[in-house]
Amino acid sequence: MASATSSNRVSFTGSDAVSPDKVEKKRNINRTAKYNRKEMRMRLQVEEWMDRQLRDLYECEEDEEYPVEIDIDELIELSEAERYTSIQETLVDATQPTEEFIQQLLLKIQNYQKLKTP
Repeated sequence: MASATSSNRVSFTGSDAVSPDKVEKKRNINRTAKYNRKEMRMRLQVEEWMDRQLRDLYECEEDEEYPVEIDIDELIELSEAERYTSIQETLVDATQPTEEFIQQLLLKIQNYQKLKTP
């Protein structure tokens, strides 16, 4: 049944009724899900790129492990200069030049951070 309320709203009672609050929550969930997918996709792309680059820097085959680990979340929390230093120190034993990798990784982290920050 429909009944008019004092605020000129129509409400429906029964098992099929959906309150305006529930509709708004549902809309917010959809927006959040889309944003998280985009963020997760970008992070995956950065991690896959990083994996390929580290294999090249350490001349590892696909089935071999390289001797370093770079944590994107830790880097995000650091300042730009600290990021550079941290990555440089991590890659000290690399068999190939690392400068280009470091610059590209810093740029990718900046872009990821922009996407992550609403």
